[in-house]
Amino acid sequence: MRESTKSSIKTQTRRPNPKVRTGCETCKIRRIKCDEAKPHCLRCTSTGRKCDGYPNSPAGRSFVHFNQTTISSLTKVDKSLHSLAGSPEESRYLEYYFHRAGPRLSGNLDSDLWMRIVLQFASAEPAIRHATMVISYLYERRIEHQQAASPLALALPAKGERFFLKHYNEAIRCLVARMQTRSNALEISLVTCMLFVCMEILRAEQSKFAMAHFLSGLDIVATLRARKRLGLPSASQKLLTSPDSPTLTFVEDKLVPAFARLTMTALLFGHRAPQLYLSPSSTTSGLLLSIPPTFSTFHEARLSLYDIMNLALMFIHSINCKKYEPSGFLPGDLDHHRHFCALIPQWSTAFEASTATICTTPSLRESSTVLRILYTVTHIWLICCMDPTEMAYDAHLPAFKHALVLSTQILESGTLATETPTTSSSSSSSAFSFEPELIPPVYFVAHRCRDPHTRRDALALLRQYPRREGLWTTSTSAASVARIILREEARSGGEGGAWPAEEMRIHDAVYSDEAPALKAAFYAVPGGRGTERVVWGEEMDLMREERVTREEWRGVW
Repeated sequence: MRESTKSSIKTQTRRPNPKVRTGCETCKIRRIKCDEAKPHCLRCTSTGRKCDGYPNSPAGRSFVHFNQTTISSLTKVDKSLHSLAGSPEESRYLEYYFHRAGPRLSGNLDSDLWMRIVLQFASAEPAIRHATMVISYLYERRIEHQQAASPLALALPAKGERFFLKHYNEAIRCLVARMQTRSNALEISLVTCMLFVCMEILRAEQSKFAMAHFLSGLDIVATLRARKRLGLPSASQKLLTSPDSPTLTFVEDKLVPAFARLTMTALLFGHRAPQLYLSPSSTTSGLLLSIPPTFSTFHEARLSLYDIMNLALMFIHSINCKKYEPSGFLPGDLDHHRHFCALIPQWSTAFEASTATICTTPSLRESSTVLRILYTVTHIWLICCMDPTEMAYDAHLPAFKHALVLSTQILESGTLATETPTTSSSSSSSAFSFEPELIPPVYFVAHRCRDPHTRRDALALLRQYPRREGLWTTSTSAASVARIILREEARSGGEGGAWPAEEMRIHDAVYSDEAPALKAAFYAVPGGRGTERVVWGEEMDLMREERVTREEWRGVW
């Protein structure tokens, strides 16, 4: 009887549910159920205890040591970002980055970098997480809620200044802390540098701040490449176990191209930058060995063109003053010029022979048009850069018109970004691209093409489609090129008159982005070829619709 009774009684056991690991650290130690209130649980705070936070929260998470498996398995982005945030506001801006800012930054070609990789790293790296929130905050206010005629004139709204300053400073503090650890992973610092460049661009302050982070990123790339050449491991032994580590491949494939494309921005804004080679055929002598007959991927063609453009811009800057000097050019300068003038048509031939196989989607076909525009204006600039007069550009009117037609097609299609044509300067939003795409080429056409009708079409395009591309804005570009046109055509009758004479033409213009005014230095040779070169400074007030301009100084260059 007792045996049967004993066997009939069931022992009560705990239901085999999986362990909950989301409670705060204090409640885990006390072995009590946590109510999981954020940022501090009520079970702790109601009894006067200190809540030590949650293991998966930003406050409680320590640095993650990325190994080869982590880097090579970045294949999925967690769209549920709420767990990363300590407040509803932070959660909102993290979600905003995923749904709005990130896709706009990535454009047609770089979603892998700006979306998958950045958000994957943000889940583990505090510096990147704070930086993405700052980018979202700035993007929403600078780009989507823009009310002023120029981003240079905008100031942070007082309501959100505390949020901005908190996360901006936290991003810097976490980056410094990361770099001081023995296990510092350089590719994490490189991603953070890129985000800081973007933050400074969106802040719309002086370009030198963005360029400082850009140069820091180039130093990191140089360090990683030097270790690869020498076969040395990284500071993190777990991260880079050999020169052929997936991490180095990840850096070269995803991060280095972004910094190389920023080199063009640095050069166009008058900053010096070392060449960051992308193509396997690049050499340290400043020349490219060859262009393949065809490109196997669009990515390969894009990298090749940016290599040529960066090298060409460096060459143009190096000989810019030599063409006016009696001593003239060195033999090496002439060799470089011949090489570049032959090389860039080779790129065009290879690209056009490859488009049927590498431009297979609408977005790639659109991006191929951007490459053709960049190729066209670079080709014109290279051909004319050795001539001491601006008259050399007059022979290239068909090429100028071609570049302008392609640019108009893209902007009117509205597919490059969220372009919306406007007839006034009070547009409430503008398109944004992290890298230069259309503004520099259209500006180049408006400046260097002296056909009155073509350059005015280019100026109208800048005014009609509000855009921001890196440090370039259509508003400031339109204001400055309008001034160039006015000065050059003062004696030739304007739109219905003749092309301006050489002594009226402005050879170069350099801009200073000190808000709220746009300051420019204009270079000319008013006495004609072989005479004194004159430079003068002007200030354009972008806060006023009439854009009052005054000459500040004059000198000789």
